[in-house]
Amino acid sequence: MEKLIYTSLLCFLFISSSMENLYSQSGWNSLFFNNYNTITKVVAKDSVNYFAFCYDSKYYFKSSNAGNNWQSIKEFALDSIYNIYDAQFINSQTGWVVGEYSYYSKGVIIKTTNGGLTWVKQNSGFNNSSNYCLCFINENTGWVSSSISNSIGCLLKTTNGGNNWVKQDFPGSYEIRYVKFFDTNNAWILGNRLIATTTNGGLNWQTKIITNIPYNYANNISMLSFSINECIALVTSLNNLGMVYSNLFRTTNSGYNWNLIYSYTDSLTSNGNSFYRIFNINPSTYFLNGSYKYVSRTTNAGVNWTLQNVISILSTKPTIFSLFANNSNELFAGGGYSGNHFTSLKPYNFICKSTNIGSNWSIKNLSYPYTFIKITFTDTETGFAVADSGIILKTSNSGINWNICYKNSNFKISSLDFGNRYNGCASGSIFNTYVKLICTTDGGSSWQEISFPQNHLLSVVKYLNANTVFTAGSAKCFKSTNSGLNWHECILPIVQQDQNASDIGFKDDTIGYLLNWEFHSFGYYYITNLLKTTDAGENWVAFFSTNSGTSPFTNFQMLSNGTGYLLKKDKLLKTTNWGNNWSIFSTNLSLDFTCLKMFNSNTGWIGGSNLISTAYLYKTTNSGINWLLQFTDYYQIPRNIFALSSSKAWFCGDYSSIYGTTNGGGMIIGINNEITNSPNNFSLSQNYPNPFNPSTTIKFDIPKSSHVQIVVYDMLGREVEQLLNDERKPGSYEVMWDGSRYSSGVYFYKIITDEFVQTKRMVLMK
Repeated sequence: MEKLIYTSLLCFLFISSSMENLYSQSGWNSLFFNNYNTITKVVAKDSVNYFAFCYDSKYYFKSSNAGNNWQSIKEFALDSIYNIYDAQFINSQTGWVVGEYSYYSKGVIIKTTNGGLTWVKQNSGFNNSSNYCLCFINENTGWVSSSISNSIGCLLKTTNGGNNWVKQDFPGSYEIRYVKFFDTNNAWILGNRLIATTTNGGLNWQTKIITNIPYNYANNISMLSFSINECIALVTSLNNLGMVYSNLFRTTNSGYNWNLIYSYTDSLTSNGNSFYRIFNINPSTYFLNGSYKYVSRTTNAGVNWTLQNVISILSTKPTIFSLFANNSNELFAGGGYSGNHFTSLKPYNFICKSTNIGSNWSIKNLSYPYTFIKITFTDTETGFAVADSGIILKTSNSGINWNICYKNSNFKISSLDFGNRYNGCASGSIFNTYVKLICTTDGGSSWQEISFPQNHLLSVVKYLNANTVFTAGSAKCFKSTNSGLNWHECILPIVQQDQNASDIGFKDDTIGYLLNWEFHSFGYYYITNLLKTTDAGENWVAFFSTNSGTSPFTNFQMLSNGTGYLLKKDKLLKTTNWGNNWSIFSTNLSLDFTCLKMFNSNTGWIGGSNLISTAYLYKTTNSGINWLLQFTDYYQIPRNIFALSSSKAWFCGDYSSIYGTTNGGGMIIGINNEITNSPNNFSLSQNYPNPFNPSTTIKFDIPKSSHVQIVVYDMLGREVEQLLNDERKPGSYEVMWDGSRYSSGVYFYKIITDEFVQTKRMVLMK
């Protein structure tokens, strides 16, 4: 039987800036946070304090100035990762959010009684799946719509603020997605295959049918009710020719008759504007929102409609999930785009504001994941990181906090280096065409642009000491001895114009190496060249050249003992005699390599990814003979590693990832998921080997999505290590524990889930 083995993924969970993850336990701690998960609900607790909740995230946004500025920090967080679908504040202190756990369909109701300072989960008492919407008419009485199974929708009701709930089932309805009570008696509900009203508090429901839907089938129906008599239904349909139809119906007699008041048609091959939500400011002003960044607006109760582009600067097709009105003029739109991990399209979220009922919009928040390409520290406290979109971040406390010290969205920064905590340079290009170099002499507080007489793209910058710095690019190398204020050209061997520099390294003050490559289009292969200087970079000579196949060598490092490394996507070369001879060095890792950092001849780290963009960071302590996994995640691929010592290091990469360690990365971990068929039962296997020295593997099975803890205890019952504390999908898993930091003896390991707890014994014998 074909068997798929992969590192257990939490998919979008870890990408979404969920920084308190498994791998912070291993010694690598996340040091950068930004929330770019799609916004699904914007809500206000009063006239100035707003919230914006997200899909697939525990974090939310807050505004304390009526939506003009928004902030999402780690402290603005729920207790776990949820898909939040709806929220309501009944007053400035009391509110609820509803949704589901992000990785399995279990509904959640969360309440605050102090204006959102803290949030507490409420137990409905029912094993219901997703909760889609809510409606409270006072602090005590409210309803939450949900479903029990694939075929039974349900409505939960509380009369004591959510402490207790009663359930009403709607067989055949799948799920209830809309509920609106005007008082304790009169209400509308909407579910799959169900539109109904009640006039006696839900004791009886009268089914309503829209008989004149003009197309074969409806993909989605949403509702907006004004009274028990008047309601609007938005029906979004798709025909077999790929045409999207958004049709708006109105009833004024409790749903016994429906009249078509608006129809919008678009092709999926063009904009694909499918409107599937409806919102109103007043009885005559409605908005339709959905995909492709548009809203459709009427100000005369549906007689005339206009299309409004909410977020026109974006070329992708975001979805507007939430509209919220502060008053009769101000309107907010929240949404996002989930991204495409196999292309360059990144996810993002946005909040836009209109002050003229949707005629014009301004962006109040736009959050997307950074790609960090370079990280460097000048001492244990001061560091810098380069992100895409021309951003340089600085930290003054070892990476705990980061602040933007430079930003130019037109500047594609490719390299950054510092000679000391004050002098630094960054090189790159404008629109990949014009050279750009900026330098600072005050630690990044200010940056000066340096003019070059020749327009050669500069791809790498490297300091030799506090004042001497080099930059190189397409067939050129320049040197400055006053930290970038003045430059002169170095002498290179005669090379082709399309050679590109990728790295510079120095053995000492006089001997250095320049790595570059050139592409041969006729044979579709790369030639990688290593140049050498013996006069502090004034003159360079050809030193080593190799046909590197379909990808060039882009990472170079030479240690003080003559051991050096060249890294490319699929190969690592090693020298032990200052680069005079190079040989292939096997890592036995099936990765596309992205970065390498050897702190000394024994200790170092290598990063990369697999074909499905799972990120890995491995460490060696024996000169690369063995590489042991320290970090893995989905999409947060390491791009650069910097080490001040064998214990203090940082790496940065995709999806806003900056991680740091103060203990060399801590224990070696590995969470592997071996899937053949889903297990039928929970189980915890005996570790192997046992006894062990120093590491052992623990295997466990979970038959359904669960929150899983794997904890190691000593003989006295004290917690030694927490190996896992996260949501897991059904599967058979393995976790490795490294006991090298602990004394010989008997230890216990324990699995803890909502439905299964078991403990087993193991022996560490040194």
